[in-house]
Amino acid sequence: MRYYRWVVYTAEDAVKAHQETHHPTMYNFPDALVCAKVEMNMEAVKKNRYMDSFTRLTLLPHSFPRDEERTILAFCKGPELIKQALEAGATTVGANEIVKKIQDGEIKLADYDFVIAHPNMITELVPIRGLMKRRFPNVRNGTLDPNICDLVKKFAAGIQYRVTKDEKQENFGSVEVPVGRLNMDAKQVAENIDAFLKDIQSVRPKRDGLFITRCFIVSPPSTEVLKIDPFVHVDRTLSKEVQEDSDDEGEAVAATA
Repeated sequence: MRYYRWVVYTAEDAVKAHQETHHPTMYNFPDALVCAKVEMNMEAVKKNRYMDSFTRLTLLPHSFPRDEERTILAFCKGPELIKQALEAGATTVGANEIVKKIQDGEIKLADYDFVIAHPNMITELVPIRGLMKRRFPNVRNGTLDPNICDLVKKFAAGIQYRVTKDEKQENFGSVEVPVGRLNMDAKQVAENIDAFLKDIQSVRPKRDGLFITRCFIVSPPSTEVLKIDPFVHVDRTLSKEVQEDSDDEGEAVAATA
């Protein structure tokens, strides 16, 4: 029996192949979205444990138009910072006056996709912490940063994606996310793919074996699924230094148990 072997493209060649099929003489969608479909091994560090589904937001090097509008509420003090945040793309920017309007019900947090803040506002936000709940800005979820302009740009133009763990096969996770459009330069889309794969790889658990396992480039309405080698963009395995750090952490935990 013969098995079909996937043709493996470079990211740039995969984009060019989709550009050809979406030409006006064929599908006639020259500005169609290009999406990366990535499959992952969700095994955690400990045996028989698995990573949960997770959501991330990353800023790709080359922005592209998407069929969505994002609303951003930014908290910061000072006329210069407020001006910069508005110019960067924030919907509403302010300090104590915004807090007061939220308390009075004039501004509803539910009307905004993202709520971010400069550290100089964190104490002023404490009175509305109960209203904000999980949306209270903090460093861990990336919504609190002294560089408010870059933060606004990240949430305004960044790609938000969710890696979903399969309910029945817990060691399998996947995600599909737009990384560009076909009317962009193929090299730019390839650079976006590279940045996206590196962002996923940044959360890989400190264990042996693969994290990212396969990557495909698709562009609806075409049904073509073009495979690329993700290990051109990310390391296949952990570096020895990272593995040694992980071992040291495990020994430290065992010593304190």
